[in-house]
Amino acid sequence: AWNFFDAILQQKEGYSDYRWEDVAAKVLKNDTSLQKKLTEKKLADTKFAEWIQGKEGKTEGKKESLLTAKNETKQAALAAEGKKKEEMAAALAAKNAPVVEEAPAEEEAPVAEANSEEVAE
Repeated sequence: AWNFFDAILQQKEGYSDYRWEDVAAKVLKNDTSLQKKLTEKKLADTKFAEWIQGKEGKTEGKKESLLTAKNETKQAALAAEGKKKEEMAAALAAKNAPVVEEAPAEEEAPVAEANSEEVAE
């Protein structure tokens, strides 16, 4: 039982803004008096308004970068899947291709022997 509580007493990660944005949006949506106070604060305090705009800009930028990364990953996966599909189709076509008989190669061999007999004479 020694050191059982150490992990509990240690400081964990601090809270992250993105974790609480959804909760804050719900609280603002449900509490009209809080919405009114926030609007008044934005209008009265320019520094606060600039901070809010900066936060919103960072949030939108992060959302855009995540969306772009997701789309790029999806496109890369689709390209890899298409390439693999083409390789499998080529392998299947090669497997199902009819076997070519080698009869013409046998016919050429006697001709070469006939030429060597003529040269020997």
